[in-house]
Amino acid sequence: MRVFLAALWAVAAFGASMNLHDSGQKMAWEQAVEYCRSLDAYLPNLNTMEAAYMQSFRSAAGRMPYVAETYWSADQDDIDGAYAYDFARGLHTVDFKGIRYRVMCIQESGY
Repeated sequence: MRVFLAALWAVAAFGASMNLHDSGQKMAWEQAVEYCRSLDAYLPNLNTMEAAYMQSFRSAAGRMPYVAETYWSADQDDIDGAYAYDFARGLHTVDFKGIRYRVMCIQESGY
């Protein structure tokens, strides 16, 4: 699943050369931000996640996308809330930053 996910995210990032790091675990939003920073990387924004989701439908000929996890995005709602993207449903939501979701970090080439 991680290889397929990485391919989707790479396409969604407008063809940029990048490394992708899936934490392989769930963590709170603040932990997710720190995890990505420790890799000299960053959380993707909602636009990138939406593009990856839409690409998964094109790749799967309209079937449900292969990715079925919820991931934190870089976008915040307020001091206590941030946006998460549910790849099972193709929807985003605002959740309390203490909730634990999966984490994918983007590291641009040249870092």
